[in-house]
Amino acid sequence: IAEAMSRANVSAQLAGSEINKYMSYITTVSDVSQMSAETVGTAFKTLYSRYGNVKAGKFVAGAGDESNGEEFEALNDIEKVLKKIGISMRDTSAEFRNFDDVLAEIADKWVTLSDVERNAISTAFAGTRQREVFNVLMSNFDQVGKFENIAENSDGSTQEKMDIYGDSVEASKNRVTAAVEELT
Repeated sequence: IAEAMSRANVSAQLAGSEINKYMSYITTVSDVSQMSAETVGTAFKTLYSRYGNVKAGKFVAGAGDESNGEEFEALNDIEKVLKKIGISMRDTSAEFRNFDDVLAEIADKWVTLSDVERNAISTAFAGTRQREVFNVLMSNFDQVGKFENIAENSDGSTQEKMDIYGDSVEASKNRVTAAVEELT
């Protein structure tokens, strides 16, 4: 997971993806597909990058005139495709929605979409080379929640175990100190 995450950590943060969700996406795809960590991480870098992509012509056309909805309507291919199925990629004309929220909305609709719609979304999000990763993620999105719960419930358990170990080491040290003092 760490190897895969290292490939797109910054991209995930810029897209507003929460760390536990990001880990859950990677874990789901890795678990189902058995792809290498490098492949999965690179695929997620592509997904995050494409999500935040703004075509230069659209940025220039809409930058000074937010009321011009036609020119500012679709900043990238993902937004074009998502609008067709009733999902908005932006909160306002100048702000993207959180990546995790958009992905969850797509996942809710995934089984009701036609093959053509699913392929259009996959290709827009991931491109032709990484679309398999996106399809695996969407088809197994229920596992994302399972892995996210595991991550949230394990949060702090490492620290607890270290505290227990530290206490046991401290207790052992105290016993040795007491034995040495008694001996002397």
